[in-house]
Amino acid sequence: MKCAAIALLVVSVLLPAASRADENELKPVDLLPCTQPCGTWVPPKRLEYAVHFPMAERRVGDKTATEGYVLVRFTVTAEGRVANPVVERLIGPQDFADALLAKMEKWSYQPATLDGKPIQSDNNFQVVTFRLSNLIGARVAVKKPYDAAFELMKQKKFADAIVLLKPVLQLEYLSLYERSMTSFALAANYMALGDNDDALWNIRDATLASGGMLPVQAWEDAVRMRIRLEALADQYADALAWFDFLKANRHLAADDGDALLMADLRTFLADPKPIPISAMVPVGREQTSWAHTLLRRAFSFSGIEGSLDHFDLRCDQREVTMPITAGTQWRAPADARNCTLLVYGSPGTKFKVTETVN
Repeated sequence: MKCAAIALLVVSVLLPAASRADENELKPVDLLPCTQPCGTWVPPKRLEYAVHFPMAERRVGDKTATEGYVLVRFTVTAEGRVANPVVERLIGPQDFADALLAKMEKWSYQPATLDGKPIQSDNNFQVVTFRLSNLIGARVAVKKPYDAAFELMKQKKFADAIVLLKPVLQLEYLSLYERSMTSFALAANYMALGDNDDALWNIRDATLASGGMLPVQAWEDAVRMRIRLEALADQYADALAWFDFLKANRHLAADDGDALLMADLRTFLADPKPIPISAMVPVGREQTSWAHTLLRRAFSFSGIEGSLDHFDLRCDQREVTMPITAGTQWRAPADARNCTLLVYGSPGTKFKVTETVN
């Protein structure tokens, strides 16, 4: 499957001006406070786990081979067992999620500790990919529309290419390679049309499992596209994380475009002024919330066009659910790590989130 033309798209990211809203007008509310000295927390460590490819999906042939990807969130108890597993993302048949959940109850962990004592740990994540070793290349049902869409791309008929590619992802049987390459092509076409929202959703699927489903010649192009699209979506932590991943796996020249872009982004984020984030509750997606990795510990909502209901703040050690109220600045403790903000409301609701130092 061709991928060279996908690399020809260029994005110019303009960093937003810092918000100058008067923080004194906001009512501060502290989140996740410690009821006693917070102490030293050490995350859990997986000791052993096993997952088997579900027998129902072991059909191998030109039309029936399929693979799966499952992202699950769960609790590790103070005894080192798995509790409350929730499938956050499933690509492929339900059999893959069922097979994973059935095995997770037998997994064992070294539990998290607080000041050396075992403690329950929420918000643990695990990705499991179900792959067949004897699948090579793309099948006719995928390759034919992909090649036709590629020709349309060269003619700059991006909307027509999208029409050919979208039905491929609805096929019942797909390998993760077929899914990833089709999503990559869709991302490139949406990007060419200026639809960065749909482009981002597709490039995230194309780079599942660190882009490991893509062929070597497409991997770097896809990762660079994701870096730029995450930055355009104000998902700065994700853009930087993917750039660091790229830099760890490829030698980058001093004048590399993405390296210069990320250097500018780091300079922008180093300024203690508030960081304005544009956001929207997803429309027509499996994911029903807007998700954002916090770079700072305080945040507020404004400019709501529609209806927002509540947010979840999930950090390594703790989590909280709160209703969204205007004129409030929410503050997480300084020791909170890896905090993700999830905002729920009516699909299509647009809003602003402003991150501040305190």
